[in-house]
Amino acid sequence: MTITAPQDGRLFPVHFAATFTATAIDNVDGDLGAALVWTSDRDGQLGTGRSITTSSLSVGDHRITASVTNSLGTAGSASITVTVGNGAPKVKITAPADGSGVDEGTTVTFTGTASDPEDGDLTPAIAWASDLQGALGTGGTVSVRLTAVGIHHITATAADSGGQTRAASITLTVYAAPPVLTIVSPADGFSTSGSVALTGTAVDFKDGDRSSAIRWSSNAAGSLGTGATVTAPRLAAGRHVITASVTDSDGLTATKTITIGVGNAAPRVTITQPLDGSSAPAGTPLTFQATAIDGIDGNVTARISWVSDLNGPIGTGGSIATSNLARGTHVITAQVADSSGLTGSTFVIVTITPGSTSNNRAPQVTIAAPASGSQLPVGSSVTFTGTAIDEAGDLSANLAWVSSLDGVIGTGRSFTTSTLSAGTHRIMATVSDSAGLVGSATIAVTVSGGGTSFPAVADAYTDANTATQSTNFGTATILRLWNQPVDRIYLRFTVSGLPAGPVARAIVRLTTTSAVNSGSDSGGEIHTVSAPWDELTLNHLNKPVLDTAVLSAVAGPIVPSQTIDYDVSAAVTGNGTYDFALKTLSTDRAEFTSREGGTGAPQLIVFRDAPTATNPTVHIAAPADGTMVGAGTAIGFTATATDPQDGNISSSLTWRSDRDGLLGTGPSVTATLSLGSHVITATARDSAGTTAADLIHVTVGSGAPTVTIAAPANTGSETFGRPVAFIGSATDVPDGDLSFSLQWTSSIDGPIGTGPSFTKRLSAGTHTITASVTDSDHNTGSASITFQVTSTRVGYEDFSYGPSIDVNLDKATATKAQSKLWFVDNTWWGVLFNAPKSEYHIHRMDLATQTWIDTGVAVDDRGKSRSDVLWDAQGGKLYIASRYGFSVSPPQNRLYRYTYFAGAQTWALDDGFPVNLDGGGCEALTIAKDSTGTLWIAYMVNGQL
Repeated sequence: MTITAPQDGRLFPVHFAATFTATAIDNVDGDLGAALVWTSDRDGQLGTGRSITTSSLSVGDHRITASVTNSLGTAGSASITVTVGNGAPKVKITAPADGSGVDEGTTVTFTGTASDPEDGDLTPAIAWASDLQGALGTGGTVSVRLTAVGIHHITATAADSGGQTRAASITLTVYAAPPVLTIVSPADGFSTSGSVALTGTAVDFKDGDRSSAIRWSSNAAGSLGTGATVTAPRLAAGRHVITASVTDSDGLTATKTITIGVGNAAPRVTITQPLDGSSAPAGTPLTFQATAIDGIDGNVTARISWVSDLNGPIGTGGSIATSNLARGTHVITAQVADSSGLTGSTFVIVTITPGSTSNNRAPQVTIAAPASGSQLPVGSSVTFTGTAIDEAGDLSANLAWVSSLDGVIGTGRSFTTSTLSAGTHRIMATVSDSAGLVGSATIAVTVSGGGTSFPAVADAYTDANTATQSTNFGTATILRLWNQPVDRIYLRFTVSGLPAGPVARAIVRLTTTSAVNSGSDSGGEIHTVSAPWDELTLNHLNKPVLDTAVLSAVAGPIVPSQTIDYDVSAAVTGNGTYDFALKTLSTDRAEFTSREGGTGAPQLIVFRDAPTATNPTVHIAAPADGTMVGAGTAIGFTATATDPQDGNISSSLTWRSDRDGLLGTGPSVTATLSLGSHVITATARDSAGTTAADLIHVTVGSGAPTVTIAAPANTGSETFGRPVAFIGSATDVPDGDLSFSLQWTSSIDGPIGTGPSFTKRLSAGTHTITASVTDSDHNTGSASITFQVTSTRVGYEDFSYGPSIDVNLDKATATKAQSKLWFVDNTWWGVLFNAPKSEYHIHRMDLATQTWIDTGVAVDDRGKSRSDVLWDAQGGKLYIASRYGFSVSPPQNRLYRYTYFAGAQTWALDDGFPVNLDGGGCEALTIAKDSTGTLWIAYMVNGQL
């Protein structure tokens, strides 16, 4: 007998239709299943047959029996137990884990399941509760922010429709928590040059936003400030561990750290105008604009220097304009150095094309000195200085200077003369370019007759000091000028003997004494005095009032034994007596020599107007200014000269060439000029000896073109390895400008370039540089210069040392081969000696200036140490093995390892370094890494490797 269903112990709800099934097999009668009788020990017989279904079982536990009797009367049975009634639900918590913990204010998600035999899935009805926080919510998943600190007993409860309840529970610990702190920026590993902005957030469950209370510090620089954002303007170069910390009202502190690198990067220079690759015809004004920002110095745009590889320096500042670039292709560099000497630069390529003939501009001539309108006494020495710039380069050396009164007075960039005649001169500086175009500038200079000097007939000073207010200083040998207390100077001059006529200029001349304290930061101001005063009775109490108008002032400073002139032209009109007084606002006392003091006594110097001009007028009628003729051509020169007194004085004309000298006299001459550009002057002289002149420019061509080398200068020099700029021009009659056909050669290097301009690095030695060109008639013209390229010996391949090297200290190198340099981030780096500190530092090469800049990153503080360097590009580490001389006690070798911070362009020593190397000091040491990545350091001690 076997009851196959239901299972023993099955629970059925009330009125549930339960099906009972069994089998009965007999060895005599066979299958007796149809004869089975089903009974309950509570309800009696339930039915017969192989399977029955009933829903009328009473509530309670039933023992269900299936029995049968075979034909022989033998009975068999099988029993199971079932229960009829309401079963309790089953509840399970699936998350979080029992015994886990969270910080206060954390949102925790609780999940669980619940099922009931009668009602099925009761998961949505689970009720969650905490013994510390009360009801938490209902459902299979509940998210709750736990705020009560302590151990929570979390209960999940489910109840079925019959009132049966079951529960599951876990424990969960809620901890008191510090604020949630986040460093927003910079990121860990950040590197920079200059200031660093630190930003963070801090949120506390109880206190809310605590970002403003974040404390920032550096392990190297200490406290950096407090707040959500703090800017550290000038952190020292190197590695910084930045710590952010914040504390809440419960005293709980949160801390976060990052590591950054700080260094000094070169300024960032950006050229905004013109565009790279731009071109413009020769003579076109070009504007160059750029900006420069440095991480430490800030905006350094104003310090930008502009350099052309052909023309050299062309200006400074954020914006410049020039129209004088030589024809050809220029590399225009904008560069600027920061306060540590590190240079940033960028460049654009600009091509200056020949342009049309109309674009060939006359040279730009500027007279720098003297100023136009200057007035000079006869015989005064005056220096004339000017510049002449052309597309082909600097033509200042070719300037010709002509006076409207005295004719040609000088040539070149600068000259000095003291022979200008009296009168108003119209001074013209002129020059012509290779194409015959003429540039000029003009100033006016007035030379007055000699001045007449009149000594002071009375002088005195007054002193407001209480003790000397009533004291007279009329016989003193000095005159004092001061404003603390008030000291004033009174002067009287008598002018006589001047012929009638206007006065050109009048000055009062005083001289400071030789005393070391006689100078002052101001020379004061001079006034006229209308009220009477007496030299021997004048004092502070009775001094006259100064007239209001200031005649002139000397701003200063003035120094001992200096002559100072005060212009009083507005007050002096001729013969008569003149009273003056000086006062000052300066508290720095000045002291002058009085008329009783001897040499340097006060003087009034009067200059008369020059006579009314009666100069001749000269006009060259032919040839025209700028004429170009072929070689050997006879040129006819014609001019006229008239004079207000003498009439036609053309016969007095004298013709001269600045190259060939005297050409002839009279109104017309004929001359055959030498090759080149000539300044032709025609000068006339009247019966009173007064002269006047006119000038023109004439260019004489030849069978061959005229070639000019503007750069480099003849007999100039440059160091080996540096580029040299070559600029030249070539003109021809009748081919005109042949500059772009120039061929350049060196006596050492052979052909070196073509055209009007280029740059080239030359071999060491003395070069003969020749620029040549051939015209359409197959005639060749050329020009040559000599140029020296010097070389400097920088090493000693035989391990000997120069006379300036201390062999014992030997800080320049080592007797064994060792690496000192490495190349990272497009920059050369090196371990070089810092003499003031007598230790080794990492340096960087500033390519723009070709100088080594100390980064301040120390390597070995032992001045007699030597090192070998290895840059491990694959591992991103710099290794420096440093040996300390074997004879030095105590000997010790060291290994240093550095990390490179690209954004800061600096190096930082890694934690744990340096480390000592076994073996002590040694005679030689080298470091390398093999193909397996193993680092090897080999060194010699007492001859053993």
